[in-house]
Amino acid sequence: MNLLVNMNIQTLGRSMEASSSRLQNLHLVAQLQRRDPSRTLASKIAKSRKNDYPFSTSRELGAVSVSHLVQGITGTLPNTGLFLRTNANVQAKATHRMSNFMNIVILGVITLALSRQFSFLPQAGAAAILASGSIRMVPTTYLKNLWKIDKWRLALTLGVTAISVIQDPVVGLLVGIFIAFCAEAKNVVDGKETCDIRPLNSITGKPSNAYKVTLNGPLSYITGEQVENYTKLLRGSAKVVVVNMECVNECDTDGLLWLERCVKGLQKDECAVAFSKVRRSVAERMRVVDGLAEFEKTVLSAEAQETLLDSDLGDESGGTWAQKIPVAKGGANTMNGKSNGVKEANAISL
Repeated sequence: MNLLVNMNIQTLGRSMEASSSRLQNLHLVAQLQRRDPSRTLASKIAKSRKNDYPFSTSRELGAVSVSHLVQGITGTLPNTGLFLRTNANVQAKATHRMSNFMNIVILGVITLALSRQFSFLPQAGAAAILASGSIRMVPTTYLKNLWKIDKWRLALTLGVTAISVIQDPVVGLLVGIFIAFCAEAKNVVDGKETCDIRPLNSITGKPSNAYKVTLNGPLSYITGEQVENYTKLLRGSAKVVVVNMECVNECDTDGLLWLERCVKGLQKDECAVAFSKVRRSVAERMRVVDGLAEFEKTVLSAEAQETLLDSDLGDESGGTWAQKIPVAKGGANTMNGKSNGVKEANAISL
């Protein structure tokens, strides 16, 4: 019984202390409000959130006006009202670079002439103008095509729109870009179209262990890993592999490192590797990687040259890679069109 009474007394004491503390806080706030209305809690929070520099409405409007003038003259997109005004210009077929400048001039004249009348415009009317303009921006034809062709991207579009309305347009765009990037990477992996492998047939009927590997599209971390997985299938059986890079228009560091691993793995199995039709921009990056740069000066063995001369490889010239590759034309063993047997090939402009 005594224990119960003591617990009740302690609980009552704690509640009284809490009440006293609340009363003291209320009294402090009341004293601050009496002394200076600007010292209220709300004003303190607002002041704490302010930037270190003072905000000037006139200076802000002046800067926006000057930026719009410069952007109109240069034909770039405006920094405010970007989507609404650009869409209105496109719908009106005003796609010339001076259309935005003319828009600013006409709008400025009307605003100055009817500034007094515009001051009586209710906020609901201004909101209705913005709402109607936003509704006109909805690409109904594009959404219909997405419904017919790709329902997943339609769902992504609607999801990004919802996030942009609820949270912020920038957040919605960032989320949409990230999801689309991951989905595209998954499609590349599942599509299994990163490269094509074709065995080269012998012209004279001899057994041929030569293959042509054609890379399709950019060479990145995702596609580079797929290329290595496919070239692993050639290890142990291929004696000569020609890597055609005509379709590789872009490559990054990760993709080049994967490509280096691919060719090194083939070389370990005593397979000769040659690159053909390498674009200038890709060749410049390949020369930075030591494991790939050495191939530009590598001369194929006599056996590898003979195998390619006896194959239906065709003319692999074109590009800026200086590696020497024999060319078989018209069923005859030739070196760049010259009947030389299997002598060292002349440098081809690849």
